[in-house]
Amino acid sequence: MDGFGDDSFKAELADYRQAYQSYRSLEKHVRTIQENEQLYVQRMDMLRFQQEEIAQAELMENEEELLIDEREKLTNYQKIVDALGQSYGALSAEEVNSLDGVSVALSEIQSIAHLDPAYEKISEAIQSAYYLLQDAATDISRQVDNLELDEGRLEEVISRLETIRQLKRKYGESIPVILAYYDEISKEISESAYTEGQLEQLEEELAQKAEAVWQLAEALHVKRRELAHRLEKEIVQELKELYMEHAQFEVRFAPGSKQLSSSGFDTVEFYLTTNPGEGMKPLVRVASGGELSRILLALKSIFSRKQGITSIVFDEVDTGVSGRVAQAIAEKIAKIAANSQVLCITHLPQVAAVADNQYFIEKAIQEGRTETHVRKLSKEERVAEIARMLSGAEITDLTIEHARELLALAHR
Repeated sequence: MDGFGDDSFKAELADYRQAYQSYRSLEKHVRTIQENEQLYVQRMDMLRFQQEEIAQAELMENEEELLIDEREKLTNYQKIVDALGQSYGALSAEEVNSLDGVSVALSEIQSIAHLDPAYEKISEAIQSAYYLLQDAATDISRQVDNLELDEGRLEEVISRLETIRQLKRKYGESIPVILAYYDEISKEISESAYTEGQLEQLEEELAQKAEAVWQLAEALHVKRRELAHRLEKEIVQELKELYMEHAQFEVRFAPGSKQLSSSGFDTVEFYLTTNPGEGMKPLVRVASGGELSRILLALKSIFSRKQGITSIVFDEVDTGVSGRVAQAIAEKIAKIAANSQVLCITHLPQVAAVADNQYFIEKAIQEGRTETHVRKLSKEERVAEIARMLSGAEITDLTIEHARELLALAHR
């Protein structure tokens, strides 16, 4: 019946459905919180604790590697001091293999370098080694000067590495993994619809949405009452044109408790009586085959105009009728075809005659298999086919003439 409504009604129906979905979504969310409130609160508490623990650590991407290097230096301080001292002493001591010794060797070999290319080559090698050793000695001296054992810093590094180890044990195998987990739980906390005291706010919001949805459903109900009244009048008129002069049609709204659905709270059923003195009964229980055909056609006629349907298929909608009723049905289908394409399967000559084009469907057995063929009938073939529909197997001149008359009437 909603399809009978105009654009304004359909807009109201769309607004209702949107509000209803929003209401149901919030209702589901509130119910989930209510059913799992304790677990929900516990999870939020746990996530906030984890978030705070990771945040307080103030982790940096490469921090662990740097700390490990620093710890190695601090724990091996004496070894480093000894090695650097002895190295410097070895290079700077006044011995044959010291820098002074290398300097003496360089001076002596330079004095004879001009006498032989081999001596000159040895002189260059000693000179290069001398400068490299001199630079190394300077670097060692600088490192020795910078060395300072900070026992407090060593404790800080060890403590910091232990903090990182504990966090890795809880939240991930590395600092990048821990930071990724921190971002994940922070997002869940920020998107969480629940905080202490917020359940009451959600329940209040749900009550407001429920009231709004019920108001929209009430408005739809009022509009549907109006639609039902207009639909009843139009269907009764259509049925009169199909020779059901005494038919009465009624749209009934089921009484009882109202249950909201995506369409509102209405439950609608069509009632019909076709004969005077009979009470109204549900359409599905009182109509005969021929009556159902005409009622369906009446409904299709109305809704094809209202909905702007471009194609309609009638599958033997004329079942159980004949004579003037068949002619009325034919005329009704022709009217529908003025605004929509109609494909009609029929055994009535009156209906076939009003068609713009007539196709014949037949079955044939080809090489042991059944095939269905559809072919468009020519003007003369239409006369013959309608004559066959009029008289059955035997076609006479009179039935041919009657068929031509039917086609001529349909054309006019």
